[in-house]
Amino acid sequence: MKCFDCCSAGELLKVPNQIQRFEYGPEGQSVTLEVMVTVWKCFDCGALITDGDAEVIRDQAVSDYKAGKLEPVDSSGARFLRSVAKPDKEEIDSLIAFMGGLDSDL
Repeated sequence: MKCFDCCSAGELLKVPNQIQRFEYGPEGQSVTLEVMVTVWKCFDCGALITDGDAEVIRDQAVSDYKAGKLEPVDSSGARFLRSVAKPDKEEIDSLIAFMGGLDSDL
C-alpha cells in the first residue's frame, strides 16, 4: 500500500484497533458513528490511512445503525464507545453452541 497524501511507497506502520468516528447522513441531520479499525501511518509524512477492510467495517456500521443495532455517539463525546452493535438471539445462540454450551457454574 502506498501513502495517498505524499505518494510515498515507503514503509507504513500498522496500528490496529483504533477508534474512528465518522459522520453518516445528510448535513444537518447526520449522526456520528464509531468503529474500531486498523490504521496505517506513513513514516514519511505522518498521514493516517485506512484500507478496504476499514471501509467494509464502516459500511457494516451504517447497516447496523439503519437496522437499530448501533446507536450514534453523543457529539459531546460524553458516551465514549457507546456505539457497540447489539448481538441478536441467533448470534448469541451460535456463540453459546460454538463454546460448547453454558457452564452451570457461571
